[in-house]
Amino acid sequence: MTENAFDQALLDLPDQDRRTIRPPQYDGATPPVQQALAAISSTDVMTAGINTTPVGLRLNPAVPEARAAWYSFGFLVRRAAAVRLDVAEDELELGVQPVVDFSSPFSPPSARVFISDSLENGAGYSTRLGEPADFEELLLFMLGQLTGPDAARSRAFFDPFVDSVHERECATSCHRCLREYGNMAYHPLLDWRLALDMARLALDPAARMDLTSGCWAPLMARTAGPFFQGLNLVQTSLGGLATGMNASTNEAVILIHPLWDRDPANMRPELAAAFAAAERKGLQPVAYSIFRAVRFPYEYKVE
Repeated sequence: MTENAFDQALLDLPDQDRRTIRPPQYDGATPPVQQALAAISSTDVMTAGINTTPVGLRLNPAVPEARAAWYSFGFLVRRAAAVRLDVAEDELELGVQPVVDFSSPFSPPSARVFISDSLENGAGYSTRLGEPADFEELLLFMLGQLTGPDAARSRAFFDPFVDSVHERECATSCHRCLREYGNMAYHPLLDWRLALDMARLALDPAARMDLTSGCWAPLMARTAGPFFQGLNLVQTSLGGLATGMNASTNEAVILIHPLWDRDPANMRPELAAAFAAAERKGLQPVAYSIFRAVRFPYEYKVE
């Protein structure tokens, strides 16, 4: 028994009954016991991660942009799996698990998504999805690249994401792409562009990850100008990357892809070139992701 449970039980009783109940008497010689309750069930689980992080990218789930990428990828996988299997999304549970490579003690952690059947003892969905060939087909399905009998369904799944109307109106995520009632706690993190990038990266470690192609280019075209203007920064380009110069602090704010690493030891060539160009101009380079520019445009404060 706990005091909170006892007090709550009293509140559920009528006043006349409540007055007849004595408060609990505790044995002062017996120390209290602290315990936790857990519900354990056996079910099928599938995990999926990226074995090798390409140079210049950062998939550490402790970083908000990378954490957003993993959850976005996971919920996109779950939605695509539900469509392919013709089941409800809530029949599949989703989570993200940090992963540390103990063979390389100085490498940053990565993560993997896990999907389990919501039914105890499993329904077999995760077991099927966990087959390498089936999971590769699922990734191709998500990207509209599946061939054969399911090619039309694959395009029908992918095309609404990149449709010009949705692309223009949805800068992060919405109920037409990744959001639903069951993942409400993750709505601020979800980003359909990141989800598609992670799917491409899972299929091909050499997949293009920048802001000049695909669905990122139009978002950058709409975001960069108002972002720099709102902060009174002079817009320019350094190393081919959109940059805003702050004359009062001598800073160069460089907009970058959410998954690009800022560590000089693991910097992509274009970002390293932008940093070098800023330093030649006597400016202090500051990398700021488009993920933050869309959500927190004034987090970068001009002095």
